[in-house]
Amino acid sequence: MVNHSLKKKRGEVRYFLLHHGECPRSEGFHYRITPTATENLLTESLRGQHPQTISIQVEGNFETQAPTNNQLSRLKNLILDLKMRYPAAVVGGHRQVQRDRKTSCPGRKFPLREILDWSNRELLKLRDERITRDLEAQYTFKD
Repeated sequence: MVNHSLKKKRGEVRYFLLHHGECPRSEGFHYRITPTATENLLTESLRGQHPQTISIQVEGNFETQAPTNNQLSRLKNLILDLKMRYPAAVVGGHRQVQRDRKTSCPGRKFPLREILDWSNRELLKLRDERITRDLEAQYTFKD
């Protein structure tokens, strides 16, 4: 059965919402982070699982194991790329928006607090550094 909500426009992006591979919802992710790659699954302009979000699934069962350092690095890079396009959006975990149901998604062993702290302390600084670097590269003249 086709989920028709996936064909609707997403609306303003307010959140980058993190899920794990054991999330009971199996479709509607914009991105998937595997141990070796970042995959684009759904066009950002379309609604995924939740309105006003870009949904990111990190592959794995984080009820029983933690994500790899490589996955966390890829996740941070993706969030930085998204922050460049959606400056007002903030990072959140699926469990933070599932108030009507019990879920631990993105998993008990997923370092959600660490990612949220990184987002609050370092993400804007990294975004601004990238903007400065891109502008300097664009306007630097070589003799």
